[in-house]
Amino acid sequence: MLEGRITQEIDIIDKLTKRKILSGSLRILIPLYMTYIIFVLSVFLLFLPIQKKQLLDQKKETILQITNGVLSLLATFESRIKQGEMSPENARKAALSQIRYLRYGPGGKDYFWINDLHPFMIMHPFRPDLEGKDMTLFKDSAGNYPFVAMVEMVMKNEGGYVNYFWQWKDLPEKVVLKTSYVKLFPPWGWIIGTGIYVEDIDREIASITRTFIPIFWGILIFIILLSLYISRQVFLTEKKKTLAQQAKDLEELRLKKLLELSQMTREPMNTLTE
Repeated sequence: MLEGRITQEIDIIDKLTKRKILSGSLRILIPLYMTYIIFVLSVFLLFLPIQKKQLLDQKKETILQITNGVLSLLATFESRIKQGEMSPENARKAALSQIRYLRYGPGGKDYFWINDLHPFMIMHPFRPDLEGKDMTLFKDSAGNYPFVAMVEMVMKNEGGYVNYFWQWKDLPEKVVLKTSYVKLFPPWGWIIGTGIYVEDIDREIASITRTFIPIFWGILIFIILLSLYISRQVFLTEKKKTLAQQAKDLEELRLKKLLELSQMTREPMNTLTE
């Protein structure tokens, strides 16, 4: 009977010990894993969107500056016209010839085009088939009228950004979202434009994301190993405490049962004596 009670006490202590180990581990591991999850979410929901916006802003500022450079070139030709060094017709031809072959960006395939305020296409290096054509009714794949929007933009602000769908550089069969900066050169009524492709930015963001993947895996593996180490340490600590507590409880239980047996044997002897 005494052994049965002791066994029950040991089972109860074991169950309590397991609960303590689980509780102790969770108190440490839950904040650890929550920190990791918050870190990953902050990268995808905060850092990368901010990075994308910064890239877009930088590229928009870049095309604004280089477009101003082209307008400075046109201003030089206009100055030569005023000084009588060139006729207006020759100046325009020379300007078109220079701008047609201006390139920048990766692969040297980013370019400038020119249309007027009607809008007629004056020059496009990758779409010479459009030159001289009325672009008023030209629609992109989303149903927008980009060249009308360009005219409206420069009439209001002399320069600004227009979003529309256009061919990928020199590939007419590939149509993507494009953001272009357009600016009016008032003396000639020309709109100078150049743009950036949103796909380029998405590609850069994807490259940045790929660099984070090994970091995420490395941190996760470290956390898993740390979790195992912490769990083992908690288990060993709780086990030591439990063994000490079990020894103490068992000793107290034995003393209690011995005292009860002693009292039980003493009572019959007292009865016989009486």
